[in-house]
Amino acid sequence: MVLSRYLCPIAGTIFGQGRFGDKSGMSQSDPPSFHLRLTLPLQKQIKLAAVENERSMNAEILARLERSFSVDAADRAKAVKLLADALSILDKGSGKS
Repeated sequence: MVLSRYLCPIAGTIFGQGRFGDKSGMSQSDPPSFHLRLTLPLQKQIKLAAVENERSMNAEILARLERSFSVDAADRAKAVKLLADALSILDKGSGKS
Protein backbone atom coordinates (compact mmCIF):
# COMPACT_ATOMS: atom_id res chain seq x y z
CA MET A 1 0.00 0.00 0.00
CA VAL A 2 1.54 3.33 -1.05
CA LEU A 3 0.63 6.40 0.95
CA SER A 4 -0.13 9.59 -0.91
CA ARG A 5 2.33 12.47 -0.95
CA TYR A 6 1.85 15.20 1.61
CA LEU A 7 3.28 18.59 2.55
CA CYS A 8 5.70 18.67 5.46
CA PRO A 9 4.54 21.69 7.51
CA ILE A 10 7.98 22.29 9.06
CA ALA A 11 10.24 22.07 6.02
CA GLY A 12 7.61 23.13 3.51
CA THR A 13 8.57 20.29 1.20
CA ILE A 14 6.47 17.58 -0.35
CA PHE A 15 7.41 13.99 0.27
CA GLY A 16 5.73 10.64 0.41
CA GLN A 17 6.41 7.33 2.04
CA GLY A 18 6.46 4.22 -0.09
CA ARG A 19 5.77 0.60 0.78
CA PHE A 20 9.11 0.03 2.47
CA GLY A 21 9.44 3.34 4.29
CA ASP A 22 11.51 5.12 1.64
CA LYS A 23 11.07 8.86 1.48
CA SER A 24 10.62 9.19 -2.25
CA GLY A 25 10.57 13.00 -2.21
CA MET A 26 13.91 13.39 -0.43
CA SER A 27 17.17 13.66 -2.34
CA GLN A 28 20.10 11.44 -1.43
CA SER A 29 21.98 14.45 0.00
CA ASP A 30 19.27 15.38 2.55
CA PRO A 31 20.33 14.32 6.05
CA PRO A 32 17.78 12.19 7.89
CA SER A 33 15.53 14.12 10.24
CA PHE A 34 14.66 13.21 13.80
CA HIS A 35 11.70 14.69 15.64
CA LEU A 36 12.27 15.31 19.33
CA ARG A 37 9.92 16.41 22.09
CA LEU A 38 11.49 18.88 24.52
CA THR A 39 10.21 20.19 27.81
CA LEU A 40 9.54 23.92 27.70
CA PRO A 41 12.38 24.76 30.15
CA LEU A 42 14.88 22.73 28.09
CA GLN A 43 13.67 24.34 24.87
CA LYS A 44 14.19 27.78 26.43
CA GLN A 45 17.73 26.82 27.53
CA ILE A 46 18.57 25.62 24.02
CA LYS A 47 17.17 28.80 22.45
CA LEU A 48 19.18 30.97 24.82
CA ALA A 49 22.39 29.01 24.18
CA ALA A 50 21.77 29.15 20.42
CA VAL A 51 21.39 32.94 20.53
CA GLU A 52 24.52 33.30 22.69
CA ASN A 53 26.50 31.09 20.27
CA GLU A 54 25.00 32.79 17.20
CA ARG A 55 23.58 29.64 15.66
CA SER A 56 20.23 27.96 15.08
CA MET A 57 18.63 25.70 17.65
CA ASN A 58 19.34 22.75 15.36
CA ALA A 59 23.03 23.69 15.11
CA GLU A 60 23.19 24.14 18.91
CA ILE A 61 21.69 20.70 19.54
CA LEU A 62 24.03 19.08 16.99
CA ALA A 63 27.11 20.79 18.46
CA ARG A 64 26.20 19.65 21.95
CA LEU A 65 25.52 16.07 20.84
CA GLU A 66 28.76 15.88 18.88
CA ARG A 67 30.71 17.31 21.82
CA SER A 68 29.18 14.72 24.17
CA PHE A 69 30.55 11.91 22.01
CA SER A 70 33.98 13.47 21.44
CA VAL A 71 35.31 13.02 24.98
CA ASP A 72 37.90 10.26 24.84
CA ALA A 73 40.16 8.56 27.41
CA ALA A 74 42.93 11.16 27.01
CA ASP A 75 40.48 14.01 27.69
CA ARG A 76 39.16 12.18 30.75
CA ALA A 77 42.70 11.63 32.05
CA LYS A 78 43.47 15.35 31.65
CA ALA A 79 40.28 16.27 33.51
CA VAL A 80 41.08 13.87 36.36
CA LYS A 81 44.61 15.30 36.67
CA LEU A 82 43.29 18.88 36.69
CA LEU A 83 40.74 18.01 39.37
CA ALA A 84 43.39 16.24 41.47
CA ASP A 85 45.68 19.28 41.14
CA ALA A 86 42.83 21.60 42.13
CA LEU A 87 42.00 19.47 45.19
CA SER A 88 45.66 19.46 46.18
CA ILE A 89 45.79 23.26 45.98
CA LEU A 90 42.60 23.56 48.01
CA ASP A 91 43.91 21.14 50.62
CA LYS A 92 47.14 23.16 50.97
CA GLY A 93 45.14 26.37 51.36
CA SER A 94 43.00 24.91 54.14
CA GLY A 95 45.97 23.53 56.09
CA LYS A 96 45.31 19.86 55.24
CA SER A 97 48.17 17.65 54.17
